[in-house]
Amino acid sequence: MLVFAMATFFYSGGAMAFGAEMDTFHPLKGGAPARNLHELWEGYNPQREPLDVEVTKEWNQDGVVLKVVRYRIGVFKGRVSMMAAIYGYPEYGRHLPGLVQIHGGGQSANVNAVLTNAERGYAFISINWGGNPLGEVPNYQGPNTDWGAVDATQTAHNDHFFPSSRIRRQSIPWSARATTTGFSLLWPLDAL
Repeated sequence: MLVFAMATFFYSGGAMAFGAEMDTFHPLKGGAPARNLHELWEGYNPQREPLDVEVTKEWNQDGVVLKVVRYRIGVFKGRVSMMAAIYGYPEYGRHLPGLVQIHGGGQSANVNAVLTNAERGYAFISINWGGNPLGEVPNYQGPNTDWGAVDATQTAHNDHFFPSSRIRRQSIPWSARATTTGFSLLWPLDAL
């Protein structure tokens, strides 16, 4: 998943086909969820949609260029979803190796992780998939992660859709399960 997330972040997608935007994933076939990884990702093309990257804040700190960025994750239930992140790299660095922090816990991006790894010579991005306040970003009031029509943050319940969960088997309007795609678990969306 790390390689997929990195590829999704660093590739720029082409223009969409004419007309309204389609959901990122194809609808279920016959109403049944995917039975394997091949069926789950069948027809998915990470380059089909633009990344729509926007820099919402930029500053230098201790020889590191830091940016709050937002980029497009996809279209779910007809609405665009955007991910916020903190991105940084050494001020004079070129052609650097990159690291992506896909983390759990507080589901929050943090400037300290970005600074530490940029000082070690990496281009580093810490994603803010939970949409929580961006850790240690000075005076930031800009846009944050916006999952649009789905609650990929898993804040609307406290069982996190583990397989033994009774709620996982229900169709809930805010869940990814209700999107008519094969994503009955939210973690694949989080990885995008």
